[in-house]
Amino acid sequence: MKQPLAFIHKWLGLVVGLQLLIWILTGIYFNWVDHRIAKGNELRQSSSHTVKPFPIDIIDLDEKHFIGVKRVELTHLAETPVYQLYYSLPAHNNQKQDVKTFHAETGLPFSLTQNTVKNIASNSYSAEAEISDIELMYPPHTDLAGEENPLWRVVVNDSAQTHIYVSPITGKVIAHVNNARRLHNIMFMLHFMDYAKTGGFNHTLITVFAVLNLIFVGSGVLWLIKKLPMMVHAVFSSGKKPIELLQNNGSSGVHALVPKGEVILHSLRNVNIHLPSICGGGGVCGSCKFQTPDTLPVTEADKAHCSPQELAHGIRLACQHSIDAISKISVP
Repeated sequence: MKQPLAFIHKWLGLVVGLQLLIWILTGIYFNWVDHRIAKGNELRQSSSHTVKPFPIDIIDLDEKHFIGVKRVELTHLAETPVYQLYYSLPAHNNQKQDVKTFHAETGLPFSLTQNTVKNIASNSYSAEAEISDIELMYPPHTDLAGEENPLWRVVVNDSAQTHIYVSPITGKVIAHVNNARRLHNIMFMLHFMDYAKTGGFNHTLITVFAVLNLIFVGSGVLWLIKKLPMMVHAVFSSGKKPIELLQNNGSSGVHALVPKGEVILHSLRNVNIHLPSICGGGGVCGSCKFQTPDTLPVTEADKAHCSPQELAHGIRLACQHSIDAISKISVP
């Protein structure tokens, strides 16, 4: 089995590092981009309308409509006086709303017509373009993550593939969504890890990632503490020591002066003797094996990557032992 600390730390480092790179790139995008254009509002304009006074002959609604009502509003919807009965009061407008609308003069249920929606959308669009489709869409909405209410979608036949969304509850334009806004939505999703497309950043994945970051930092600290004695020894040790490089048959070879106070893997590199190492000395890959007649302890990494027969013949991992502990070495 591989060293748990090294394994956990390195794989978490890959995940954290990848998301950090995404944060940097998307952060550069948000800092560079014109937010009015990025949010699809380049051709959006505010449409003014005169608010008419309420007629004096508005009627009272039947009491049966008021069962379970949280709030009642007398307002205008597309310049038509209406009662709006709210059976739920969500904290945010994009959350699911249970609203019934009645004509204030007739008491009959009232809703926006396609022609009215078309006029509202056209008045909010500053350029000349043909409207090719109008449809009442139900959630989930591909263009507007997190929107839980039905919306009228008005498709504009322009080069930016603009969709105008109108609320059937308020008659207001919710958003202009074009290709620039769609790119902005992707960047938002990546930056806030909103892969479930909730439309916000207060979601479970952010919490999980924060916990993973804490584990990453904690495993790094524990790994550092584990390596600290060898690191302290390397700092306070000075000079070089002779080491004999044995031939493969165990006979005497050449001698070299290697730096003291380092792990064998790094010390040998200083004299241009490079043992294979994929993981860089973390005890994870098990490729930096060497053999010595000197007696060495057996680490967890040694057990994980060396067979009992190899251990009995003095084979160990060069990233796990100090050069100061041996005087002779050969590479199997």
